[in-house]
Amino acid sequence: MNSSIKPFQGPSEIDGLGFRSCRRHIRLQKNGVTVRKLVGIVVCLVMAVALLLVPSTLSVSGNGIISLAFDDSGASQYQYAYPVMKARGVHGTFYIVSEWLGGGTVMTIAQLKDLQANGNEIGSHSKSHPWFTRITDQQIRDQCQQSKDFLTNNGLNVENFAYPYSDTNSHVDSIVSQHYRSGRLCSGQPMSLPYSGFLVSGFEADALSSGKLTALKREVDLVAAQNVWMTFCFHLITPVDQGNYYTSQSDFTAFLDYALQKGVTFLTVHEALDWTSQPTPPPTPPPTPPPTEPTVPITATVTLQPFSMTFQLVLLTNETWTAPATVTMWNKTWTFTNWNDGSTNKARTFSQNGTWTILYS
Repeated sequence: MNSSIKPFQGPSEIDGLGFRSCRRHIRLQKNGVTVRKLVGIVVCLVMAVALLLVPSTLSVSGNGIISLAFDDSGASQYQYAYPVMKARGVHGTFYIVSEWLGGGTVMTIAQLKDLQANGNEIGSHSKSHPWFTRITDQQIRDQCQQSKDFLTNNGLNVENFAYPYSDTNSHVDSIVSQHYRSGRLCSGQPMSLPYSGFLVSGFEADALSSGKLTALKREVDLVAAQNVWMTFCFHLITPVDQGNYYTSQSDFTAFLDYALQKGVTFLTVHEALDWTSQPTPPPTPPPTPPPTEPTVPITATVTLQPFSMTFQLVLLTNETWTAPATVTMWNKTWTFTNWNDGSTNKARTFSQNGTWTILYS
């Protein structure tokens, strides 16, 4: 969320908006809990390896990239946004506050697994949604690692992070970047392609009190016209727009359809970072020059005659060979001449086998 707007202050205020806080702790015991945790880790590793082995088939139109980003784990995202996206083949990144999970107005692990199984990305939005510039370095590490561990142990692949309240600075970034590939904000400028930075900017249209669809379309036009990448941040998707941090399902649907009509490509944050960081193909090497003409081998039969030599010319290929008018052998000057026409002082082009005579001049 944008820090300029009054954010959620904690579980009590979250409860007032219909969220239910839920703290879950995995206890290591000598019973099936430990086994289930181990199985979860193994499954996660297998899925990660499988993703690495699948070749990239991403197709980008050249009209910009949009990444849909959903914060705070709200169940309304699964209920009202996901079906609209699935019907259009569009995927997004869902940033989860791990301590809030548990059902009701917040998504469940089963719902997150369904999202991931159908091409969506699961990211971390911290463990409990604190202001990161107001907590200690160790607390930042715990927020990052404990959230990631919880989600990973439940079979979810988590590589990217969204800052609660977009609250960060360079020191915070230096810590979070040790745990995650990127840190997403709900503010900032569109990102030029290719992009390889850590901070990922976003546009938070649902922070507006009105005119949300108009603002969404305006940002889509910018992305398409400039061929840039931008994340569009959402919180609660509901049948009717209820104010700040809400987006009606009809507006969300109209936004998706408008962007698709503009030819914008939808990628998850993970996919966008993968695509924009692909190396530039090496330049095409210059064409190999044609081989130089080989020397035509000649075998000669010498006949002892006064002042003359006869040899047999054998061409081993279909190429021709031009003889010089004169050559110097044995300190004498000799002239090539065809034995049957007697002409002298002429260069000869041999294009077929035959017997030729060199006369002394």
